[in-house]
Amino acid sequence: MKWYSVKKYRPPYSVMELIVYNGMSIKHAECCAMSDGSYEFYKLDMDSTIIEGVTHFCIPEPIEIEE
Repeated sequence: MKWYSVKKYRPPYSVMELIVYNGMSIKHAECCAMSDGSYEFYKLDMDSTIIEGVTHFCIPEPIEIEE
């Protein structure tokens, strides 16, 4: 997996779930594109709270199908 800085990159619109880092911990998150072009990260749990201070995100690599 490769980590991307939110200062240089934005998550692709086709990817909804990703992993984010906010300087203190790594979390499984959902990315939500806003109408003004910005985006927010939400925790994937029952309360879906916004994750503040995200500095980096990564998209897990696909797993090759073995025959």
